[in-house]
Amino acid sequence: MFKRIIKLLTSPSNYSWASGVSSFHDVKFYVVFILYLASFSLFAADPFFHQQGVFVYQQGIITLFLAFILAAAFNWELYLFGKPSGANLILQFLLILPLALFLARILSQASPLPEPEGFVAEFLNKIKNSLRANADHILPSWLMDLFVNWKTSLLTILMLFVLSLKHLRLKVAGVLILLAIPLFTTLTQNPELPSIGGGLLLLIGISLQFCRYDKVIYYENVIKAVTSPGEIDSTLLKVLLLAMKKLFQSNAKLSETHLLQIIKDSYCPLHTLTEEELKLIAAEISKKMVYTYDLVHIQGTSAGFYMLPNPALFQYDNLLAGIAVFPRLVLAVAVAIIWVLIPIDLISDAIPFFGTLDDIGVTAFASLILKNSIEQD
Repeated sequence: MFKRIIKLLTSPSNYSWASGVSSFHDVKFYVVFILYLASFSLFAADPFFHQQGVFVYQQGIITLFLAFILAAAFNWELYLFGKPSGANLILQFLLILPLALFLARILSQASPLPEPEGFVAEFLNKIKNSLRANADHILPSWLMDLFVNWKTSLLTILMLFVLSLKHLRLKVAGVLILLAIPLFTTLTQNPELPSIGGGLLLLIGISLQFCRYDKVIYYENVIKAVTSPGEIDSTLLKVLLLAMKKLFQSNAKLSETHLLQIIKDSYCPLHTLTEEELKLIAAEISKKMVYTYDLVHIQGTSAGFYMLPNPALFQYDNLLAGIAVFPRLVLAVAVAIIWVLIPIDLISDAIPFFGTLDDIGVTAFASLILKNSIEQD
């Protein structure tokens, strides 16, 4: 019955597809596995990564870290590539390998900032060089590596900010836009065929594994919540499920009018009810949704009262979700602190007022990342 309800609510053409790669017996597992390995092999065959005919990775630890952060966010926080367990989890970890080489290929071109000129700039550079020299003995190499390429540094902080946004579409669109810019630049430089082939295979593998498992998580948690207290009236169950489905589909808001309509459609074919009786039933069901089943929160606005889904309904009880968020927080704080202490200036500090704008901007981005991530947790 549990699977039948899930199937009814999510309406996938094939239930196993709704779970991503369902098991080791699923042919998709082997197809995606081969595609990811082939993609990694093609990227590794690109002369860009070779020295004297041997593969040598010298593109910095930060690209590996960024690949892990992206894969973790899409796999274990947003659940866009199936359930993070079993065969699917192996593919999710394997994705990091070709993704790391892809990022290294499009981000690794060093882009040093032009050195400012003048007496003030020379004085500031001496301070910066002194800070850098001391930092080399204190800070880990992977953090110092972040600042070899200012474009990578800026992309990293923007990527962290985008991933901290609340709405799924904004996150996905932001990541795609940020990756499209360096990708387009790389394509204009006539990359080698192995990298082009590796990118295409990576894209095919991702498209095959793509799956909105967050929908399944939501409905699974809803059903667990309404069935755990014990027996429940079938009509009430229908109202609760339809209301939660409406919440999922209507931008996470359910008005009193919508709830009354759902109750009317569910109860009136069985009983003749007046408007007052419908409102009493709606009040009772609302109370159960808030206090008994902990499905929703009530929010009041000038336009009336709305129900908002409990954020916990979108979460999968898995340690990997924390692993997806925590490295972003650490990196965001580290980037902000070091950007200020070891000045990397998009705008020269020699320019009064405007010279501090880049430091203020990076610090503001880091603060927003922390704020959004804490609120989501």
